[in-house]
Amino acid sequence: MKVLNISNIIGCLDEKKSECLYFKNSHKVMQIKKYSFDTNLLDNIALFKIPQLVRSYIFATDAFRERVLEEKLTGLKFTLLYSDE
Repeated sequence: MKVLNISNIIGCLDEKKSECLYFKNSHKVMQIKKYSFDTNLLDNIALFKIPQLVRSYIFATDAFRERVLEEKLTGLKFTLLYSDE
């Protein structure tokens, strides 16, 4: 068994540009339907979590994904959630 614990939590989600669902009577994010990130906060970052979903998803930058593909590593699944293009 292999375990990966990401403790790098970065507040890079742009909630105003993202499509977020919130819990009733709260400003806490329940679900994110469309992501928008402030990529300026992700310089020199490979893997990270966001405070809104700290207990769920692990996010990876394009640079990390490209390195994984170059090295032909297996066991990781990438899903495109955001593109600034």
